[in-house]
Amino acid sequence: MDELALLEQKNLLRVEEAARILNVSRWTVYRWVETGRLSGTRLSAGSLRIFSHTVAALIAHHCVGSTPVSRSRT
Repeated sequence: MDELALLEQKNLLRVEEAARILNVSRWTVYRWVETGRLSGTRLSAGSLRIFSHTVAALIAHHCVGSTPVSRSRT
């Protein structure tokens, strides 16, 4: 599935999905959640999901030279 489509279709992303979209390692995603750069929720022991809107916000915040894709929710 295309990364942008995944970001638009899902509210919660697996750590691996967020890492792939952001082009960073899983461990970087975990660190960014710990420092507040990304937000997530624990579904059970050891199961972390990342809020897709925080991934989109991080991309928009660091976007240079073009306008980021807007997320439209109906």
